[in-house]
Amino acid sequence: MHTKLQEILAKKNLKEEDLTPEERHTYDNWNRVLSNEKITIETVREFCNTQKQLIEAQWSNLDNTSQKNDRLILLHTVYSKIAKVTEADKAEREALEIQLNNLLTQDT
Repeated sequence: MHTKLQEILAKKNLKEEDLTPEERHTYDNWNRVLSNEKITIETVREFCNTQKQLIEAQWSNLDNTSQKNDRLILLHTVYSKIAKVTEADKAEREALEIQLNNLLTQDT
């Protein structure tokens, strides 16, 4: 467990086993991100997608204020844009591979 996560649990007087399933999911994700020495495009994409899922889960709460929903929409948009940017290289690479494969098949 990362030391920052230990500090947060201690400050809130919680133990790992006291966490709700949603809190546990967030905690595990944070621990995984903090435990990795290298941050890769894939880890950023996974983090963004996880955050989007958590935001989407909060949208089902009918007691949310209008201000909270506005902020959730804004956060969801930001995470979506970041995730989309991380996929741009992959899409460009795939398009180039298709183009090169087409060139190879045209010559035969």
